[in-house]
Order: sequence, then structure tokens, then C-alpha cells
Amino acid sequence: MKNKQADLLGILSAGLCIIHCLLVPLFILYGLVSEPTIDRWEYLDWGFILLSGLAVYLATRHEDDRRKGDHNENDYHERDRRLSQRMWITWVIFTIALLLHDFWIPALYISVLSSAVLAWLHLQHFRKKHIAVVAK
Repeated sequence: MKNKQADLLGILSAGLCIIHCLLVPLFILYGLVSEPTIDRWEYLDWGFILLSGLAVYLATRHEDDRRKGDHNENDYHERDRRLSQRMWITWVIFTIALLLHDFWIPALYISVLSSAVLAWLHLQHFRKKHIAVVAK
């Protein structure tokens, strides 16, 4: 999978996660889902963790393989490396919050926020890697 596809996967995964996190409480509130269904929906959390982790890995796996060039190129690669680090840090926060949301209510809000940040970071990575390259 190319970086472009990985970023699109990350944006899609984060978007679906946000929709899931916002719709499940509404479905429960209005009685649209039964108790066994709610328990099975918890498996989606693991799916979002694995899918978003895969997307971050695939999008950032070649960031450290870049060759060192002139000073301006090093600055460019340093910014890429920092974006990759931000993606990984956000994914770790997302994962921890998602695993804790049944035990600590604020973790639910943290997981939604970190999912939105992860989508934004993937969008930034996509713009930097693919739209900027086409414009050159």
C-alpha cells in the first residue's frame, strides 16, 4: 500500500470512528440497539485501533529512510519526521483513551478528539506528500 492510500485509509478510519462514537450513544438512548448488540460493538474499538495503527505505520514507514541532502532538504525531512512523530503520539493517545473509555468517562471525549486530530494529521501528510508533489 502506498503512502497516499495509507493516508486515505487513515482519514476514512478516523472519520468512521468519529461517526461510530457519536451514533452509538444516540442508538442506545433511543433504544435502537439491544444489549447483546452493544457488547458486540465493542469489537469495533479494536478494529479502529488496528486499522488506524496500520494506516499510521504505512503512511510513515519511509520517513526515516530519506537521504540527507543540503540544509533546506534536511529541514524538509525534519518537518516530515515531526509530522510522523505527531501521528504516532496521537495514535497512542487514541488507543489508550479507547481502551479506557468504559472505565473513565473523559476517555471517550479524548478518543473522539484524538481521532479527529489523527484524521487532520493524515490530511496534512497527504497534502504535503501528494498534492505538493503534483504542484511542483
